[in-house]
Amino acid sequence: MKTSLLLRLLGRKTSWRLGRSLYMASRQEIGNEIAENGEALLIRQVIDAHRRSAPGTPFRAFDIGANLGEWSAEVATVAGPALDWSVDLFEPIEGSFAHVSRRFADEPRIRCHQMAVSNRVGTAEMVVVGETSGTNHLGSAGSETGARTVTVPLTTIETQLDAQGIDRVDLVKVDTEGHDIEILRAIRPLLERGAIGALQFEYNWRWLPNRGSLYEVFRLIDGTDYQLARIYPDGPAIFPAWNAELDRYFEANYALIRNDVATALGAVRLSWEASNVALPA
Repeated sequence: MKTSLLLRLLGRKTSWRLGRSLYMASRQEIGNEIAENGEALLIRQVIDAHRRSAPGTPFRAFDIGANLGEWSAEVATVAGPALDWSVDLFEPIEGSFAHVSRRFADEPRIRCHQMAVSNRVGTAEMVVVGETSGTNHLGSAGSETGARTVTVPLTTIETQLDAQGIDRVDLVKVDTEGHDIEILRAIRPLLERGAIGALQFEYNWRWLPNRGSLYEVFRLIDGTDYQLARIYPDGPAIFPAWNAELDRYFEANYALIRNDVATALGAVRLSWEASNVALPA
C-alpha cells in the first residue's frame, strides 16, 4: 500500500530515481578517482604496515593495467626516498606505454613492461578504444564504436615473480577492465603459499563477458589465508562471506588481503544482517 501511494504521488520515474539515489548512497558507490575512493589510502596503509612489520626489507609492488601510471606515481610518493622499494608496471598499449615510459624515465625503481598480465603466457587480441583510454581491454570489441584490435604479449604474476627470482610481492593493483577475474583465477598457487600481501582489483559490469563474479572470488580464496575486502574512502572493510547484495556489478575496488596484513591495517570486519545489510561486526 505504501509503495503504491508513493508511486501515485511521485510517479514511477521520480520514485525510481529517488530510491536508486538513496540505495547507491547507502552503499557508498562513489567516483573512482584514486585520491578519493580509498586506493591512495590503501597504498599508504600497506606501506606503513610494511615499515612497521618488515623494516629493512624491500617493498615490492606490481601495477597491472597501469594506463597513465597514476597508481605507480602514488606508490612512489608514499614510499619516498627512505624506503627500499620497486614497482613493476605493466601496460600493453603503445600510447599508454610511451606515456608511462616518459613519465618514469628518471625513476629507475619503476620498471615499465609493455605486456598484458593474464592467466597464461602467450599472446592475445586486445581492444583499443583509444591509445591512452582507460577502457582498453582484452576480449572482443562488441559495439564499441571506432575500436580496433592489436596483438599483445601476455604474462602472469607467477611468471614475473619467477623471472625476477623473487618469492613474494607486497601489493598488487589489477585494473584490466573485466579481465581481472581471469588473473585471479590463475593465482591460487600464489595465495596458497602467501606470496601476495594484498591484491587490489577493479570490479564492474565488464566481468560479465568473462563470466566472473564476487561469488567466484570467495570460492577462489576458500581455504587460503586471504579475505575479501571492499576498498572504501576510509579504509578497507572485510566481508565475512558472500551475499547476493555484493554481485550488483557497480564499479568498485576490492582487495584480497592476507590475514596478517589485514590485522596490521586494522581493517574493519563486516557482518551481514538479516536484511542483507553489511555493518561493522
